[in-house]
Amino acid sequence: MEEIRPQAGQLFEVDVGRDCEPLWLGLCRYDHRGWRLQSFSKTQFASLHGWEHFWRCHCAIIDLLAALRPLGFTVRITDEGEYWPRRSLTALRRNIDGMNGLVAAAAGALKDATDDGSGKPGVESPMFAHPQFERLEAEGMQSHGGRLLKAATLVVRTARPSRHGS
Repeated sequence: MEEIRPQAGQLFEVDVGRDCEPLWLGLCRYDHRGWRLQSFSKTQFASLHGWEHFWRCHCAIIDLLAALRPLGFTVRITDEGEYWPRRSLTALRRNIDGMNGLVAAAAGALKDATDDGSGKPGVESPMFAHPQFERLEAEGMQSHGGRLLKAATLVVRTARPSRHGS
């Protein structure tokens, strides 16, 4: 597939909040395709600073994008947190808790699987700093444990060189 480069454009970085990836907004003009931009922002790790900080960051992005529509922009919003389009804080809370549980359990399983006793972590993740990491890890393991442990074992086995030679 051939890369299509824009003929002109301007990008703007929107800093949404601590541990939230910035949102990049802008427009790029492509030959015969008009002006376009596709972007995303990961808000999950804003939850390291509590629910209120997370939902403010997440909803600020949605509100900003939705506010572009009356100005004549065609904006398509895809929200894995399911806050949009109904603006459901209940769905957003359920989804961030579930995603945090999955990531905490995966990070914990990989950390445990790579622990070689040296005291140096084999795995690093922002999720380890979550104030409710232990609870989230336990809930994630309850929901996804079997699959995560198998995946962690496979990752470790694949990443470590064979001791038997080749």
